[in-house]
Amino acid sequence: MFYIQDPYFEENILHEELLEIINGASFGVGIYAFATKSGIDLVLGDSIFQGFIQNGGKFNLIVGIDEITNTSAIKTLIKYRDEYKGNLKVDVFLHKDKDSLFHPKFSYFQNEHREGALVLGSGNLTDKGLRLNREAFNINYLNPEKSNNVKEKIADWLRFNEERLKELEDREVLEKAELNRFIYIRNKKSFKTINDELSVKEEVESLLETWDFNEESEVLVAEIPKSGNRWKQANFNKDSFINFFGAKVGNNKQRILFRNVEQSGKLSEIESRPSVTVKSRNFRFELDAASGLDYPEESCPIGVFIKVATRAFIYILVMPNDRNYNDIISFLDEKEEKKQNMRRYRTYVGELYNRCPNLSFWKI
Repeated sequence: MFYIQDPYFEENILHEELLEIINGASFGVGIYAFATKSGIDLVLGDSIFQGFIQNGGKFNLIVGIDEITNTSAIKTLIKYRDEYKGNLKVDVFLHKDKDSLFHPKFSYFQNEHREGALVLGSGNLTDKGLRLNREAFNINYLNPEKSNNVKEKIADWLRFNEERLKELEDREVLEKAELNRFIYIRNKKSFKTINDELSVKEEVESLLETWDFNEESEVLVAEIPKSGNRWKQANFNKDSFINFFGAKVGNNKQRILFRNVEQSGKLSEIESRPSVTVKSRNFRFELDAASGLDYPEESCPIGVFIKVATRAFIYILVMPNDRNYNDIISFLDEKEEKKQNMRRYRTYVGELYNRCPNLSFWKI
C-alpha cells in the first residue's frame, strides 16, 4: 500500500500505521537517519509499543547522527533502552565518510507466523516526519519467504557495518550529539556554532520542535464541561470529535496529538491520546494542562485549539481568573448564544488573532 501523508490530501499517518503493524508483531528493526526526543516518544513511549515489549517482542533500532539527532534524543533512547531491558537494542550509526550522508528511513516487522511488513518512506523518527510533514511511505506485506529474505538482508548489512554501529554512551556519539544540538539549521542559511551564547543554543534547540500554523489554520473555541472529579478528560460533542479533531468513532488506533502552549509561548511535551468513545456517547480527550486544577465554581474553562496537521493540535486552557478570559467570553458571546449545552465555535487563526491578540499562541 502506498500512502501520501498530507493533511489536505489523505489522512493516513506514518505514526499510526507503524503502531498498527507493531500491534501484531513479535520482532522488528527500525533504521532512521534522524531522530528527535518527540519522535522517539511517539513510538517507543506509546502503549502499543509497551505492549509489544511486555509480550516478549524484540526491537533493534539504529539511528543516524549526521544531523538533527542530538543530546535530548540520545538521553531519551537510553531511557527506553534501560526501561525495556534486553528487548530493545539501540545502536548509533557513526561513520567518517565526508561525502556521504547516512539517510535510510524504514522499519521491518515480523509476526509469530514469520509474515512480515516493510515500511519504507521519507519520514524520519521525528514528530514532523511521523506526523506533521508532507511525506510519502509504502507498506509492503510479505509472505514468510520474502519476509525472511528481508530479515537476512538487514542482518547482513548490520554485520558488514559492525564497526560503525556504536553504543549510545560512546564518547564520539555523545560529542556529535552535543554538536548537533547547536548547529541545527532551520532555514538552511543561518549556522549556529558551539561557541554561541547559551540563550542562542536554547533557541536553536527549540526550533526543532516548533509546530507551525498560519492565518488560515483551523481553530476550535470550546467551553469544557465538568465531568465528575476528572474534568482533565475533556468532553466534546460528536461534531467536534469527528469534523475538527479528525477522530473516528470506535477507531482507537488513531492518535490525536496535543501540545499545550504555556503563558511564555513555550510548547509543553507532546500528549499522544487515543480517540476514546464510551458507552455514554461522550467523546473525550485527556488534557495535561488541566492536571491539578479544580473545576471553577461559577464559570467553565475554555479550551482553544489550533490545528497544525492531521490530528495534531496546539492548545491553551483559559480559566475564569486568567487575564484573557473576558476576551474569549466576549468573542464566544458574539458568535454563539448562551445555551444549556457547552458552546463550541469553529473559526480560523486570523479571526482569533484579531479578537484576542494577547493569547500565548502568538508568542511561539
